[in-house]
Amino acid sequence: MKIVVLEGDSVGKDMSYEFLTKYGEAVVHGSLPQSEVREAIKDADIICETRHDYTISLPKYKSIH
Repeated sequence: MKIVVLEGDSVGKDMSYEFLTKYGEAVVHGSLPQSEVREAIKDADIICETRHDYTISLPKYKSIH
């Protein structure tokens, strides 16, 4: 399972995402331009994000609030 974290810096630069590795491959992006988001999440099974507008136009993904 591939887990992608977008805007990881918004939680705090000292945040550890190591706990995610027990669930699968974890890729953490501190900050990405919106133009690079699609490429970053294309193979993701789970997307952790703080900005819903990144994935709102992707029909494959469901948002959990």
